Amino acid sequence: MIGVNYFKQAFDISGNPVALGLNTGSGVSGAPTINVSTFSLIGGTGMLPAGRIDTTWHITDTVSWELGNHQLKLGGEIRSAYLDIFYESRKRGVFNFDGTRGPWSNLTTAERAVADFLAGYTTPANGAQIVRGLPQHTYRQNSFDWFAHDVWKVTPALTFNYGVRYTNNGVLHDEEEALANFLPDRGLVEVGNGIPRLYKRDPNNFAPRLGFAYALGKEGKTVSRGGYGIFYDIMAVSFFVSNGGGNSAASGIGNNPGGPLPVYSLSLGGYNLTKDTPVFGSANPIPPFGVFAVDQNLRTPYVQNFNLNVQRQLARSTVLQVGYVGSVGTKLALTRNINAPLPGTTGSAQSRRPFNARYPNFGSISLLESSATSNYNSLQISLNQNNWRGFSGSFAYTFGHAIDTSSEARSTLPANSYDIRNERGNSAFDVRHTFRGSFTYDIPVFFDSLP
Repeated sequence: MIGVNYFKQAFDISGNPVALGLNTGSGVSGAPTINVSTFSLIGGTGMLPAGRIDTTWHITDTVSWELGNHQLKLGGEIRSAYLDIFYESRKRGVFNFDGTRGPWSNLTTAERAVADFLAGYTTPANGAQIVRGLPQHTYRQNSFDWFAHDVWKVTPALTFNYGVRYTNNGVLHDEEEALANFLPDRGLVEVGNGIPRLYKRDPNNFAPRLGFAYALGKEGKTVSRGGYGIFYDIMAVSFFVSNGGGNSAASGIGNNPGGPLPVYSLSLGGYNLTKDTPVFGSANPIPPFGVFAVDQNLRTPYVQNFNLNVQRQLARSTVLQVGYVGSVGTKLALTRNINAPLPGTTGSAQSRRPFNARYPNFGSISLLESSATSNYNSLQISLNQNNWRGFSGSFAYTFGHAIDTSSEARSTLPANSYDIRNERGNSAFDVRHTFRGSFTYDIPVFFDSLP
């Protein structure tokens, strides 16, 4: 099968901040983002204007055949993705107000934030942010997968299924070779000139799978099932190109202050807004600049899934199932600030950054790497009733616990980028108890004869 998927998305919002006295110096018309603590933001989000046009070509084929008590299946897919991405994050400016600047100690938290906003007192850290330059790029990524699988009917009571899948996610790159990546030992290096790739290719993604089903007893009313498998993922392109972590670092690899198309992320702390006064000074960017980096040893994330359950037929149309389901995630995507001020040190924030001596023009440096982990464990119970005197129902309960070191690779940074292990805790999506149920009733046929 040969096919193509086309996706187009665009977001924007109008507004003229200059007419209101807020001179950001932005070359993009439209409202900036204004965050007042405890309130919803004003204006557009920091992501606007934004959009993308994705075109993905793929060739897929699968072959199946039966050989004795084996059911064999082979298949594969080739994909070529073309991504025109124009996430112009923070190009209209972002302003934050948290109520910590003004002399309003007698007010509530919300009132202090509003007072700072009315007075024009931005937050002490990253109070005013803006991006200058052209962050639009066209990206390509070529990938392929193949798999082999077998279902083996060993006996009438025992079935095995096993196989392997191979995944090769090509390295994300841009057609113009206009990206620059930060390397700790070399600084900002142009991709395609200084280094051959944005990150190294990962060719070792073999994923075995194994499962079984075994009927206990002569009547076959009790069945035990289990399985284990490794499943590789592909990192979302947004992790690379639209990864605002809430600090003053560049929001993506296409927003770096280097290469043939440099983009500058500027940040001011504790700035006082004044009507008609240019917020960010002259047209020439002033350091320190925010930077985004992709780890050269980035690897493909994968999850190990495993389960074991027992299913019992309680009555002719009633089935109870109890089982354990778990997973372990490895090499998951994580973004951290490798140039954050070192905890426990003294001096200005800039002087406390570990790369300040070698790269004094750089501020925050967000690094995308594959270092996060996760695990999930759950007890799952279900009861299914099929057509008992017209009633059918399904009831399920799950007691689960999800733990990780990072639930989101973008827009979120660790509290301490130098101690990822201490980030381990309940996942953002952790739900301990889940219950769902449904039932239907078939109205007896004699109702059809009523007038």
